[in-house]
Amino acid sequence: MFANFRSVPAALAVALLSATAISSAAVSSAVITPVAANGKLHVNGNFLCNQKGDTVQLRGLATHGMQWFNKFYADGQVIEAAADQWGADVIRLTVYLSEGGYLTSKTIKREQFDAWIDAYVNACVRKGMYVILDWHVHKPGYPGYYLNEAKAFFEKTSAKYGGLPNVLWEICNEPSSASLTAQQSDTTGTDAGHYVEWSEIAQYADQVIPIIRKGAPNAVVLVGTPSWSTLGISTKGDNAWQEIADHPLSFPNVMYVIHYYAASHGFQGAFEKASARLPLFATEWATAGFQETSANDPAKGQAFVEMLRRHRIGWTYWNLSNATPGIFAVFDSTTKATGPFAPTGGNVTPTGKLVYGWLSEPGDAWKDLPTRLALERRGGMHSAGSLPVLVWAEGKLRGGAIYQADGRQALPRLRAEP
Repeated sequence: MFANFRSVPAALAVALLSATAISSAAVSSAVITPVAANGKLHVNGNFLCNQKGDTVQLRGLATHGMQWFNKFYADGQVIEAAADQWGADVIRLTVYLSEGGYLTSKTIKREQFDAWIDAYVNACVRKGMYVILDWHVHKPGYPGYYLNEAKAFFEKTSAKYGGLPNVLWEICNEPSSASLTAQQSDTTGTDAGHYVEWSEIAQYADQVIPIIRKGAPNAVVLVGTPSWSTLGISTKGDNAWQEIADHPLSFPNVMYVIHYYAASHGFQGAFEKASARLPLFATEWATAGFQETSANDPAKGQAFVEMLRRHRIGWTYWNLSNATPGIFAVFDSTTKATGPFAPTGGNVTPTGKLVYGWLSEPGDAWKDLPTRLALERRGGMHSAGSLPVLVWAEGKLRGGAIYQADGRQALPRLRAEP
């Protein structure tokens, strides 16, 4: 369904309509989704902003590796539930490269991974969520190891999804110590190697970002940082972030990735200082430590969430899955691809209950808009200032338009492929 989005200006793609006629009798409610309310995002100073220039803090969940959990994600039901039942604004789609992932699997063809990515992006678009496409550099942790493959991946995906306002691009998950001479097996872990310097990550970004921008002009790009995306802090100390701040990338609309495992890490204060000079996005964090045998530390998790809120830093929690052991997963191992997915269900883990609580806390002003609005005029359409409004009926997208505050339609309806 994405083939023709590129023919429409990206800021308007959210208003794409089906050709189905809309009547007030057939449609009973409208949904103000994150993308409908905010449109195409950009970076201004240290903040992520919407198309009106207002700051936005996105909050959501990260998927686990689709090579392991594709049956759980299936046709995207759990991803849609993240929007409908959990209140997520954003989903991070984790595309592992190694560990049986996109580049190294001996049993799953790359075309199958592409089909899964398409299905999951589609689910996010249906629900008006933002989606982070995560090139999950992990083992090895040197971003340039798979440079040619990264270029090919981002050329293909930006050509396909570049016209969507939903997509953000994460180009290297966790740069870390890495072997430069031989491909690691999927079981050896990260080899002891040289420290991946910020200058090396910057050189990689300088080659990859222009490729993304060909298909997705001005798109927001998230760039991993040294020492497992801790701004270098976990290896070089609390002031390591200053190297990035003193030598930022030259591209606009770039944010710098931070990862945090609350029970193990103690450098929240350093992140807070860094946020005064760098636009940050926490694409991966957890209340537990970074080892699966660790336990949650709710107090440190709460402190981290509050810091992110104070500084308007977006986040995606690790992870949306039914993985075992379940210290990171929000669902237990009994949960099926068909659910249940209610955040109050008995199959929700203690971690999931914490995460739902944080997703439910008051957020941006646009979230205070009623999520369901009675359609009383315009033949089933609703006037909502200059915001694009999507209209749903019987679980399907039926239409939408952009309206001015006086109720006049500011832009014509646009036709989309079914």
